Amino acid sequence: MKKIVLYLLCCIGFGLSTQAQTTVNLPAYSCENCPPLISGLNCNAANLNPANIYDGLVYNGTVRLPYTHGNGKVYTAGAPIASTGVSGLSLSLRAGNLANGPGELVFDLSGTAATAGAANFLINFGGQSCSVSVTIVDAPPSVASLNCNGVQPNPVDIIEGEAYTGTFRVPYTRGNGKVYAQGAPVLSTGVTGLTAVLRAGSLANNASGELIYDITGTPSGTGTANFQLSFGGQSCSLALTSSAVPVVVDCSSASIAGNLMQHYYLDGGNPVAFEITVANNSSSSRNLTFSTSDLTLSGNPLNGISVSGVSPSSINLGAGQSSTIRYTLSGMTTTAGSGTVSWINGDMSCPNIPVTVRTFSAPGDLFLSLYTERICSNNNVLGLRQGSARGVSLRRSGGPNINLNLQVHVRWSTSPISASTLGTATTIGRLPYSILRDYSNSTTSYANRLYAKVTFPGGQVLYADITSPPASCDPFNPGANYQYSKYRYARDLGPDDPSAPKDDQDRTSPFPN
Repeated sequence: MKKIVLYLLCCIGFGLSTQAQTTVNLPAYSCENCPPLISGLNCNAANLNPANIYDGLVYNGTVRLPYTHGNGKVYTAGAPIASTGVSGLSLSLRAGNLANGPGELVFDLSGTAATAGAANFLINFGGQSCSVSVTIVDAPPSVASLNCNGVQPNPVDIIEGEAYTGTFRVPYTRGNGKVYAQGAPVLSTGVTGLTAVLRAGSLANNASGELIYDITGTPSGTGTANFQLSFGGQSCSLALTSSAVPVVVDCSSASIAGNLMQHYYLDGGNPVAFEITVANNSSSSRNLTFSTSDLTLSGNPLNGISVSGVSPSSINLGAGQSSTIRYTLSGMTTTAGSGTVSWINGDMSCPNIPVTVRTFSAPGDLFLSLYTERICSNNNVLGLRQGSARGVSLRRSGGPNINLNLQVHVRWSTSPISASTLGTATTIGRLPYSILRDYSNSTTSYANRLYAKVTFPGGQVLYADITSPPASCDPFNPGANYQYSKYRYARDLGPDDPSAPKDDQDRTSPFPN
């Protein structure tokens, strides 16, 4: 056996007492049972990896702690050390082997820090101790996932070319409860013109929730507006649809309201209109405008007819509502048959809607009247009044008058006027008519009378006659200075009997044809 320095002497330099240097006889390997010893721990130089620990977020990392003068001994894993100050973290020494000199102890650090601040750990190893302090920083807002699938804006309708203001909500999972600020603007791609901005808010804590975005702007077209969203370490792509104006027209509703017939003049007495119904299928109201240029009339039977008005010309159509638009037609056509009407308003259209102009048929209560008035002054006959309100006209006994635009002005003279002088009219826009004979200065039994005839398409005929005004004026009886007839003649009987009462009954007449 060799003499060696006592056990305590072999540990000189490792922080133990160097007194009592008695020598004994020991085997050469007698120090193999020495504990792991070091001369110092440097907690100020502890190395944390990853470097950042966030409150509320699970952390898994390592701490490397330098030591000096290791004695080369093996050491086992240490018991977990709970953090103080900020709770929730645990530090555990990994098993290892000391260097014969300086080295590092490796600790596993795990857990979830309860708050921001300093988490402290008291380390005891190899006869040395120190306190390791790690800083817990306030965690940024974070989520486990974002889900852009199926997200719909509110209001749901984003319309091409219309200013839009609305919101959309993006679901997330496992928020960390943190407050977040308003986001930077996100511009749409694809269909441009829209901007999304995240509202400031607070995440649910370890739970699901929704991020709210405000969206504004005017979409440049129809199609898909894409937004690339990033938040809390996650991202997703949101697609919103921009559509054309969701107001539709029901082409099957298009119709002619009123009596569209050849030779019938379209005015207040015979109102005729084209009507069509539009509907708002969106979830919000729409402002619509209409004009006479929406309507195009085609085909020979519609010649002479124009669009003179539209009602309403503008409308705020509520969500889910419909409205019938009425286009007033004016003028007159002389041709029966088929034509077409095409309607276009913005993106809505109904092309080539068939329209029929019916063959003329005189109503049974129609009669022909003549009117003339002598102009008198100081009991002297000055002449006969003529004008648009005087002459031959067609009227109705029952119901409103139908203006067939027949304008025949009768003038009186001292000698008979032949039928050829009075003539006939077949001008477009007027019914054919003829003045048959002027007997205003005749010595026959028909003296002082004049009668007229209107022949309708298809052979229907109306006659009327009137007695000439008096030869002199009667200042005390102004009514004696004019004559007005109200006769209706059966189409198959001929002119009225001049001796018959002046009413609107069917009569026969001895007048020659």
